[in-house]
Amino acid sequence: MRLKIEQKQMNNNETALNKKLFKAVYFFAFWQQLVIVQTEYLKFLSLAHQMLASCEMPVILCIGSDKVTGDALGPVVGHILTKEMNVPSFVYGTLSRPVNALNLLETIAFIKHKHRDKKLLVIDSSVGSSEDIGKISIKYGGIYPGAASGKNLPKIGDFSITATVCSSASLLGCVSLGFIFKISKQIASAISSSLSMHHSECTMHNVG
Repeated sequence: MRLKIEQKQMNNNETALNKKLFKAVYFFAFWQQLVIVQTEYLKFLSLAHQMLASCEMPVILCIGSDKVTGDALGPVVGHILTKEMNVPSFVYGTLSRPVNALNLLETIAFIKHKHRDKKLLVIDSSVGSSEDIGKISIKYGGIYPGAASGKNLPKIGDFSITATVCSSASLLGCVSLGFIFKISKQIASAISSSLSMHHSECTMHNVG
């Protein structure tokens, strides 16, 4: 009898592990089109596991200014997520209410107070080499917003998504708005798909 119970527990554990692995792979399928600057495969699966570890949806912080096209990626992503996709997460930083260097610290303080213990996904544009323009990267860990412009702001976020939009901070104002909307749509679509899938699964699990 004990052997049967232990075997059943092993089968249950194996089933749970398979479900987690399936979720991680499914999550990766949504994101692999997005991650052009590839991290190591196992490292990326680890990130997926962290994002899907609980049914708590992450808070999304989209950083940038709507006054400079190259810096508007964050607000545009936030706008798409809230106005077009209605993601099951709190989103801060949109075209109508951007989060930039002027109000970033205040917004972070509010998020920490309002959403204690929730993971924070940060989205921002970045500068890099001309060969990297258009590349999107996701990683476990935060970013230093405004670093390319010489701003001294704290590192923020548990996860981060950045897109290289130009080769120098001085060129941010010359970036095409259509280019920014194209990349923003890709990022927003990937976020919406993965979070909506996870939210639906958690809802079904809670009902069951």
